[in-house]
Amino acid sequence: MNVRAWRAAMLFLACMVVRSEPVNPDLQKCQAWLGAFFGDSTTARDEAFKSYDMESQYQIVMCGNQVLHPPAMELATLFAGQGAAVVPLLKAKLSRADDDLTIRDIVYVFSEMKRLHAYDPAGDAELSMLMARKVDGMHYNGWKTLVQADLNEMRSNAR
Repeated sequence: MNVRAWRAAMLFLACMVVRSEPVNPDLQKCQAWLGAFFGDSTTARDEAFKSYDMESQYQIVMCGNQVLHPPAMELATLFAGQGAAVVPLLKAKLSRADDDLTIRDIVYVFSEMKRLHAYDPAGDAELSMLMARKVDGMHYNGWKTLVQADLNEMRSNAR
């Protein structure tokens, strides 16, 4: 099974898992996004997404992957398409992240950047070390294995 299919299966199974770890503080704003943003069609959402500032886009991506079911993974891909412009924000968020789901989702955005050729996370030594450190500290082995596979794929696929 490829990494993307496995990720989709793991996200689906996450609906069944009870959280026992810290929650991403950015999800506190999720309730507002659920009504205002996620109530639209996918096409309308994708267009509206582009009009928001980076911080709001980040919150929407986290909400869409961690709260909405099925997850709105396409938003992570839209966010990743912005490449280097969103890297400083994502690095800052990742450095403060202490929950597995946020680490998982940020690393996924970076893996999408690599896949889209929007940014090469493996070529950024500081970011590579940060991602490796955060993944090493993950608690749930299922997510840790998945995210480690994303890291390995980023490192092995040349641009």
